Amino acid sequence: QNQRNEQQTSATRGILDKLRELELRLVESQDEAKLPDIALDPVAEVSKWLESLSEDDRKEVVESQMKGKSIEIEIPEYFKEKQVLNSMLKRLKRWKDDITSVVRKNRSSQGRSNTVQHEIKFWRAKMNSIDQIEGELKTDGVCASTLVL
Repeated sequence: QNQRNEQQTSATRGILDKLRELELRLVESQDEAKLPDIALDPVAEVSKWLESLSEDDRKEVVESQMKGKSIEIEIPEYFKEKQVLNSMLKRLKRWKDDITSVVRKNRSSQGRSNTVQHEIKFWRAKMNSIDQIEGELKTDGVCASTLVL
């Protein structure tokens, strides 16, 4: 009877050890370093305005915002409407929240012990996400939105 109980206990311990091992492998295989891509899409009114501009005017909008200089371009009157301004401000807040979530993302907050490879993978992913955001900030939609505001 005792020998049978010991065999069952040993078998149960072996199964639990295998399950822990599988769980550890699963956790290690998950791509925890992946950070979300951020899309900074302008509101419809900005997109509509950009479509009406020439390619040169769009480039001038982007260049003026990147260099912080003023630009002589006519901004449509509908951007003064309260509804349009509110939608642009909400979109700007969402952009800020999305960017902040990536910039403040910290590997240590995930509460797991990490290998050096995990750390390198995380920081590379964060660097790529920040580069992607930087590219988004240079788009004509973002530059036109900041110009209007």
